[in-house]
Amino acid sequence: MIGLISVAEATVAPIPKGVFCMPVRGVFQDQILNDPRIVGLDIGDQWGDIEATEGVYDWSSIDTQLAQAEAHGKKVLLGIIFIER
Repeated sequence: MIGLISVAEATVAPIPKGVFCMPVRGVFQDQILNDPRIVGLDIGDQWGDIEATEGVYDWSSIDTQLAQAEAHGKKVLLGIIFIER
């Protein structure tokens, strides 16, 4: 048996609207954090900075940025990139 859902019945999440901001030198300024037009923060780091020594992880940069976002009611876009060294 095949079930079909009509487009009218399908529930689609709303498309996020608003401005996301990237940090300047890893820090979000109060002006950005307190601006209601900015709905989210683009946070992240390089894997090599998180795991500078194999098996030893330092999430403090990400933790700090997540705490800032939460304290100011901002959404988060998280990215961690890997660059071959």
